[in-house]
Amino acid sequence: GGRIKSNDCLQSTVHPEVFGVNVTTTKLYGHPLSSRVTAAAKTCAENAALVAEGKPPKPHVDKEGPPPMTYPMNVKIGHGAGGYMIWTDLGPAALMCCQPCKGGFPFCPPPCCWPILKSSMMGCGYCGGDSEGEGPAIFIKYGLLPKFAPAHKYFGIGKMGPDAPAQLKM
Repeated sequence: GGRIKSNDCLQSTVHPEVFGVNVTTTKLYGHPLSSRVTAAAKTCAENAALVAEGKPPKPHVDKEGPPPMTYPMNVKIGHGAGGYMIWTDLGPAALMCCQPCKGGFPFCPPPCCWPILKSSMMGCGYCGGDSEGEGPAIFIKYGLLPKFAPAHKYFGIGKMGPDAPAQLKM
């Protein structure tokens, strides 16, 4: 329940003037989910315009970048110091990262963690250890988000204005 019965155009089968993004029976597959929702929203907007012009809607085809991945590239529990992040699937980008010590280009960028096995917390995790921890959570907040978020049209990340409510309890 609670879903709009839809066709492959993300269009309601009961009310053809209604389109839905992530609230329909048409599933969105792949990660990052934000890109999948963006692709669906573009399809809905284009199809609504077609229907308004008396033309038939087109089936949803996800052309949004990055291409859909089977698993999320990471799982985050908070950003920055005190946070924890697990790198799960970087796709082709994993060839450039050690993630950690799985032989990235070329076997971790020098001088990162070559001489300090199991003791250096880097953006990808502990060298010689798991690709997770507080280091990746700090790296994503200060390294990746400021660079990649605007490219994906995510604006205002980390910029809490005076009108933003403070978190009182967890």
